[in-house]
Amino acid sequence: MCQRSGGCGPDGYPGLWWMSRSVVQAQQASARRERLRTKPGLNTAPDSKRVYRLRSYTSCVHCHRRLISNANHAGTIHYGCQPKKAYQPHGHPPMFRVREDERLIGVNRFLVHEVFGPY
Repeated sequence: MCQRSGGCGPDGYPGLWWMSRSVVQAQQASARRERLRTKPGLNTAPDSKRVYRLRSYTSCVHCHRRLISNANHAGTIHYGCQPKKAYQPHGHPPMFRVREDERLIGVNRFLVHEVFGPY
């Protein structure tokens, strides 16, 4: 049906094995992002005062949970992770916080240099 060097999958058909794997990976990713608010702008709750631009797009490197977002009295927005001790994987700090403006600088730098490149 297909040549051995042509990338036949375990089912014997060319290309179908990687496509089914991609579909499964997409379903797993959508399950992780299910019920996360990704629309831009303020939340629909009447008490909303701030826009968290990286909401639901950042996750902890250690435990892979979504980072929580909050702001201090000066209005500086932070993202952080502070899992309970029972859920902390080995090597996870008890708590850490990262400023949103520092994350945005890194995201912008990555997009400019790595994605869009020089014109």
